[in-house]
Amino acid sequence: MSGINKESQSRVGRENQAYASNGSRLVAGGVILSADHERVLMISSTDKRRWIIPKGGVELDEVEDYSKAAIRETWEEAGVDGRVAKYLGKINDHRMIKTSGCEGNSKSFPPLASSVEYADPNNFITKDGTKLVPRSEYHFYEMALVKIYTEWPEKHKRDRHWFDYATAKRELEKNDGSELLEALEKSSIVKD
Repeated sequence: MSGINKESQSRVGRENQAYASNGSRLVAGGVILSADHERVLMISSTDKRRWIIPKGGVELDEVEDYSKAAIRETWEEAGVDGRVAKYLGKINDHRMIKTSGCEGNSKSFPPLASSVEYADPNNFITKDGTKLVPRSEYHFYEMALVKIYTEWPEKHKRDRHWFDYATAKRELEKNDGSELLEALEKSSIVKD
């Protein structure tokens, strides 16, 4: 068992949201695979227009172990008790924000601003000296399904469905889910 406290409601709001030292929002998620590794469990976005991988903000009480946030998010959004099989790594958001020393005052920018002159894996500096950082820092975990529930906190907001690799990849590409696609690619799902 994952040992998660299965609350009947999702945690909401950003008052307990954790941020990386550079101002990026910390996000954790779970790539939930079937026992034969041939399918991945995906959920609908809250507007039900896209299929995504369960993920959400790391909270202050989860900063010592991001897998706790991934387990909580898969419960809240997908109604799944999952066991972490392996860490899939850190993936930076392709969208950038302007940092002003306080994440609450950040402004979104396009992924590759034309005025960027210097880049490293963690930030960009514009010609006017403005620092751009990834909007979010994702930490994904491959998970083995322990139990799937019929009742869960976001049941009335989301649908869930098993997809084979090719279909999941197509859904994520269609919806510009490059960070989610990278997590799927790093998982041990059977790739046709």
